[in-house]
Amino acid sequence: MPERATGGTYTVDAESLGQLTTWFSNANAALGAVRDQIVARKLEAPPVRCWPHHFDLDTLVTVAPGRTSGVGFEPGDDTYDEPYFYVSVYPAPDVGRLPALPPIGHWHTRNFTAAVATAQRILAAKDQGAEVAAFLRAATDATVATLS
Repeated sequence: MPERATGGTYTVDAESLGQLTTWFSNANAALGAVRDQIVARKLEAPPVRCWPHHFDLDTLVTVAPGRTSGVGFEPGDDTYDEPYFYVSVYPAPDVGRLPALPPIGHWHTRNFTAAVATAQRILAAKDQGAEVAAFLRAATDATVATLS
């Protein structure tokens, strides 16, 4: 194990690391599939990447100049203390006009506007993969329509 500057050793929680690996692997597959759908619509969306400043996976969709949507996965942060998928909207629209989302999702409107599906709701879903795919598709459709 590598040593810390103080002389101690790092420890690894293998179970938690395995869960994080599963979340990132599944997220990469789901985001790659929705990115392919976005590109098929002739919208600009670079490959899904892991961004070191947030440690999230994301592709930034350009709908029009100055109008973007981040489609991604966050393993947890100050906003949600659990993994979550998001589809952000910039600039923020009138939140009263945002459409309904599939049951695993909701609109987050504090400090940023995004469709969000948290781990708690995903894990409670009967068909997690299908429901995440449906959420990402519906949220992406909603944000593209809002920004167009």
